[in-house]
Amino acid sequence: MHWWQVDLAATFSVFSVTITNRGDCCGELKNVALHKSTTQSANSNGNNGFGGAELAVDGNSNPDYFVGGTCTHTAGQGHWWQVDLASTFSVFSVTITNRGDCCGERLHDFDVHVYGEEPVTNQVASGTLCHHYNGPMGAGVTEDLPCYNAPISGRFVRVTNSVTNGDDPLTLCEVQVMAVPFIE
Repeated sequence: MHWWQVDLAATFSVFSVTITNRGDCCGELKNVALHKSTTQSANSNGNNGFGGAELAVDGNSNPDYFVGGTCTHTAGQGHWWQVDLASTFSVFSVTITNRGDCCGERLHDFDVHVYGEEPVTNQVASGTLCHHYNGPMGAGVTEDLPCYNAPISGRFVRVTNSVTNGDDPLTLCEVQVMAVPFIE
């Protein structure tokens, strides 16, 4: 958590406070994941071509898995999904849309991490926890998950089933990574 304070040196009645963001950098938060390269632990078999990792960043948040055809679906064990942002960004939040036509209860108790290095090829890469989602996300719901200690700098954002989630697949209908370019 970041904070700032000012000592007024006396007691005043404060009627308003105006906060102005810097104008020399950083800009507005943008979805930097749109149409970026994605991977996931494994694609679900038998879904007629549905469920690929890229569907979470296609710009279509339709929560109907079969009609919309724009949701991911992992298979096997150790479920995860990730996006490569192609360069380093300062990540402030991640917005996720859950499946709505059925099975919405499967998306529960998951973690969102931000990595500087690619965690698939670099098994020792350590990510920074952006957000832990506790409990089930509602069916068809879109939730903004602010990063703890934002901003977190990194290039890869990964959604992973937490230990308590078991083997439920990840079905993500849209993932937005709200960030600004990283400035050292």
